[in-house]
Amino acid sequence: MNLFVGVLIGALITLVLIGRPIKIEILQKTEQHDMLNVPEMNEVLKKTDAAEDQTYAEMGEALSAINEIMTGGGSRGKE
Repeated sequence: MNLFVGVLIGALITLVLIGRPIKIEILQKTEQHDMLNVPEMNEVLKKTDAAEDQTYAEMGEALSAINEIMTGGGSRGKE
């Protein structure tokens, strides 16, 4: 009985699709954008940031102080 119902539903779907072909419409339109000037990677990599350098210097000092506290004075535990 299940097989008969499946064949019947398949036949009905096939008849509907044969009667009206499937029409696919693409409604999305793409816009053309202007190209952006991309800087040369050498210029980007060689550029230094003073604020960033200062931040890293302060972080280095803080890490040295923490290392000195945790090891008892210096990197090898000198007292």
